[in-house]
Amino acid sequence: MAFASDFLMCNRSPVSVGADRAGWLMRHILMLSAWADRARQRRALLALDARALRDLGLSSADVAGEAAKPFWRG
Repeated sequence: MAFASDFLMCNRSPVSVGADRAGWLMRHILMLSAWADRARQRRALLALDARALRDLGLSSADVAGEAAKPFWRG
């Protein structure tokens, strides 16, 4: 029975396969971190009062539109 790791090993060294896995993991950690930051920032926007929104040049409609986006959408 052949495993996916056996297939990868035939063309690359075990070191490069490990580096690919580490790169994959790092990319996903960074993506999850960006999603968490985006969700936090959108919650913070919702908490601002009208005066703070005016100072930022935003309307409540702008904030509602941004807050309605899913966290994975930039």
